[in-house]
Amino acid sequence: MQLIIFDIDGTLTNTNQIDADCFIQAFDLEFGIADINTNWAEYTYITDSGLAQEIFREKLERVALDEELFRLKRCFVNLLEEVFTNDQDLCKEITGATNLLVELQKLSVWRVAIATAGWGESAKLKLQKAMLPIAGLPLASADDGLSRADTLNAAIFKAKNVYQVDDFEKIVFVGDGVWDV
Repeated sequence: MQLIIFDIDGTLTNTNQIDADCFIQAFDLEFGIADINTNWAEYTYITDSGLAQEIFREKLERVALDEELFRLKRCFVNLLEEVFTNDQDLCKEITGATNLLVELQKLSVWRVAIATAGWGESAKLKLQKAMLPIAGLPLASADDGLSRADTLNAAIFKAKNVYQVDDFEKIVFVGDGVWDV
């Protein structure tokens, strides 16, 4: 049995820009932090958790408290919900994503999982708004760790549990960013 793991933003959904815009806006609204470097490749960990911690260290010279991360996530998800409610076209699937997921799930040799650099709640919102068929698929997110490797390892672990296997013959990750390599 083989495992294929998909990223979300830019891979399954066309939400890269709106995700970044809302993420930055949440920092401004919650903490008054406005001038954030949006060249994500320059950060150590390119996940929402990793970015948040690095931005806190750079701008406030300290680590974010759990309560502050909770506030940031809540604000971020609320902004995404508001944007998607006002313009449903801002959260669409990448053309063919639904068909690909449906067809892969029909094959006996492949199993499907999702690993995103975003937080779980925002990931689920985007997948739901894009109406992607992800029911029952294992999903790992930035809630599972700071690094992309953490989210991929979490996706593999969750997939082994969901699909009741000890190991996969082959694992393929499909993403759209340099950090996904």
